[in-house]
Amino acid sequence: MHIRQLTLADLDQLQSISRTTFHETFAADNSEADMAHYLEHNLSASRLAQELVNPESRFYFAEDDDGNALGYLKTNTGAAQSEPQNPQALEIERIYVLAAHHGRGVGAALYRQARHDAEQQGAPYLWLGVWEYNRSALRFYQKHGFTAFASHTFTLGSDAQTDILMKLDLVPSADDAVSVTNSAAPVADDAVPAADSVAPAADHAAPVAPSKAPNLRRRAIEQRSRARRLLLQTLYQWQITGDPPHHVRMNRMEDPKAREIDEDYFAAAYTYITTHREELGNRLATVNNRKVSLLDPVERAILWIGVYEIDERPDIHPTVTINEAVELAKQFGAADSYKYINATLDKLGKALRPNG
Repeated sequence: MHIRQLTLADLDQLQSISRTTFHETFAADNSEADMAHYLEHNLSASRLAQELVNPESRFYFAEDDDGNALGYLKTNTGAAQSEPQNPQALEIERIYVLAAHHGRGVGAALYRQARHDAEQQGAPYLWLGVWEYNRSALRFYQKHGFTAFASHTFTLGSDAQTDILMKLDLVPSADDAVSVTNSAAPVADDAVPAADSVAPAADHAAPVAPSKAPNLRRRAIEQRSRARRLLLQTLYQWQITGDPPHHVRMNRMEDPKAREIDEDYFAAAYTYITTHREELGNRLATVNNRKVSLLDPVERAILWIGVYEIDERPDIHPTVTINEAVELAKQFGAADSYKYINATLDKLGKALRPNG
């Protein structure tokens, strides 16, 4: 495998692979109209040509030994970055890999190229965006030193989605060097998780499991929603029975439905809430005069979950938290309780997360 920097002469091939990989990754989760609109406006020949000649942007192909493109990378510095950042920073805006070549380390090689460029340019940090439900990507970047510093809400058609913006403060290392020229220098294909696709509208890098890319977003959303429902039911049972938290959790996890949830989210949320309920109540008191102890157990549990997510989970956008809490209240709470929960969490979100 080789990495080659692109020029305007590569425009046709770049547009072809850009459109193909985007369609492969997101067609299953979006309408034909939304997809067509995005392809026409964001991946048109004129748009890509402007990006190719921008001196603050770079495109690369990962190619096989026969010169066939397997995937591509786009990076930005200066004013070309998609969010206001330090002009010396380097952004990974897109990493896409053709579906037929997922799992071969193509995305990993492109990621290493971006890091190499950042270090060679003396960039203070490398940054990118990861779709909020892509837990494997979030864990991968966290493991490699990236930290969340903001979020970005974007829309593809009528579907609002959120990227978690993450960055890595850089210390140049000769061990990470990758030799790249326009004549295609080789890149080692070692075991680094591949960044095989990116979030659709904002184009932020968001690696996904190669064989699961088309349905990852839908499945992750469903697993997280089911985890919230089970969490609410478990917290309700804990309040009513007064049993030790771990006993209640063990009983609930015997339910076959517990196998279909976001287990990492459930475990973290349940442990935190059952050990910090007084702190959660104190945070609620800052935006609401009603005593938490006087609330219905269902409403109290929903608010605990909401406060936990807003204050302790920067990877979850407050809008997502509030929408999910309202749905839980409509399904399990008293009539119109969702209005109170919506107002309370909205105030809390604005107070604790004014920038989202």
